[in-house]
Amino acid sequence: EAILNESHYFVLSPTQLFCIHKRLRIPNSDADYAADSVFCDLGTLYDFVSRLDKVCIKPASTQDQEIRCELSLLKNLKELQIQTFSVSLIKGLASVQLQVQRLKA
Repeated sequence: EAILNESHYFVLSPTQLFCIHKRLRIPNSDADYAADSVFCDLGTLYDFVSRLDKVCIKPASTQDQEIRCELSLLKNLKELQIQTFSVSLIKGLASVQLQVQRLKA
């Protein structure tokens, strides 16, 4: 909750966005539900990502600059900052374009 209330951008690399998106799309098996923390952790991850309102996409390495990432999970996104990363590699811009109030590249 404290992170969500801070006024600065939450920095994510393209690889982090890619991995979060892919993991949340994988269906959970009954064994996953039986594990004490897996289901709760995924729910917490989805809740956290969907509530972020200021995100900076910043590659952590040169390989990161070639990874496609997805923005559709960022349901509350108001401000998006893109640093040293090609906008053409970002999927889901259409899904957030009406809610984004500030774009900084």
